[in-house]
Amino acid sequence: MFLRCVSVLIVVASSLSYTNALAESTFVNSQAATENSETPNPQEIPEIIQKINLTSRQVEALQIINETREPIIPLYEELDKARQELDVLLLNPEVSETQLREKFNEIEELRSQISRMRFESRMAIRNVLEPEQIILFERYVQGLDESR
Repeated sequence: MFLRCVSVLIVVASSLSYTNALAESTFVNSQAATENSETPNPQEIPEIIQKINLTSRQVEALQIINETREPIIPLYEELDKARQELDVLLLNPEVSETQLREKFNEIEELRSQISRMRFESRMAIRNVLEPEQIILFERYVQGLDESR
């Protein structure tokens, strides 16, 4: 359960593009090996998880938040595809300005949807964490934590 929450927090933080510091590391690779362990090896836990000291209720809440974030992944894929399509269109002198603007507007709408979803997830995380945890989390993901 604890390990699952750690994965949730890693995915949420990294997919929110706040930092690369929570990238999946040895912890994720060793998750299966330590899943049955009551007390995970502190060296395998990302330091932000150790710093914010999650409760079991917070673990459960973060799991739910993660489940609601799943629709964001296809949006990132659509955005990438639309950007590539725009690049191709821009190389074609026969493509009209209207077509280019339509593709640009599609990209902007996808960016907006992703941004809203990221913001809502961030607010949901803030609602789960205690004030001290929020400060630690935000500082960490914004790269302000000098102890990293």
